[in-house]
Amino acid sequence: MTPIFSFEVHPDRDLISVILSGFFLPQDIICLEAARTDAHQKLRCDANQHQALIDVRRMHPHSPDVLALFIKLLAIKELAARRTAYVVTRSDALMQIKRATASAGVRYFMSSEAAEDWLFTESYPKTARSYLDDINNKNERFDGHP
Repeated sequence: MTPIFSFEVHPDRDLISVILSGFFLPQDIICLEAARTDAHQKLRCDANQHQALIDVRRMHPHSPDVLALFIKLLAIKELAARRTAYVVTRSDALMQIKRATASAGVRYFMSSEAAEDWLFTESYPKTARSYLDDINNKNERFDGHP
């Protein structure tokens, strides 16, 4: 499947919304990095103070070399978000996504609405116990992180 990516910048909300789908090759990661850098230049907040909402529900599993390039891309500290919410499915690609994105301030959700709630609601459950209560009621988030 052809790789597709899009960036939508919301400077008034300090938010970058990203959609990633398909199967990426190494040369696609180079284009993705350029688009990511361009999107960050449109933000008005200080570096690393934005939030990111990244929809990867249509991503396919990737080879180890492409996964390594994704990890390298996400490790660029100057572009790191304060909080990142990934919208995912329970797919073969999920474990790769979690491996590539595991860090503080990153969570995984089953819906865009739940992801945005976490990004923009200060009262979102912060403890493991309140998270477990929340997931038992909503079943929208499944990573086990507060």
